[in-house]
Amino acid sequence: MDNSSYRLISLKPIKDTRGVLTPIDFEKELKFLPRRTFILSASEVETIRGEHAHRVCVQAIQCIYGAVELSIHDGRNLVTEKLSSVEKILIIPVLHWITLKFLVKNSHVAVYASHPYDEADYLRNFEEFLAEANQTSVRTVK
Repeated sequence: MDNSSYRLISLKPIKDTRGVLTPIDFEKELKFLPRRTFILSASEVETIRGEHAHRVCVQAIQCIYGAVELSIHDGRNLVTEKLSSVEKILIIPVLHWITLKFLVKNSHVAVYASHPYDEADYLRNFEEFLAEANQTSVRTVK
């Protein structure tokens, strides 16, 4: 995948005898200020969430409890990443199909979105996503 691909960033936890504080500097680390944040959870192992792409919205995904496997498709390539720590955040750019599989019972992820909810921003059909993602990459080459 090229430089418009997803990014996995590492946060810098601050540890002392009381525990761990893991700050997020949105502008510095995510490169955007979230307009919407939500928590996804799954009561059962292997629950699937996501299964869509966005045309405009960039998302940052952080596992805050448990473990999740994320499949990321850019229209040509498929990769997987596992998140199981609050110290890692996966940045998903536009036109990347994302599927989350919860690997541990009662896992939770926080999602930081660059835009407010807009149903028109979603690509929920994989074939439509592939057509739009590949059309966009062809236009970019010209």
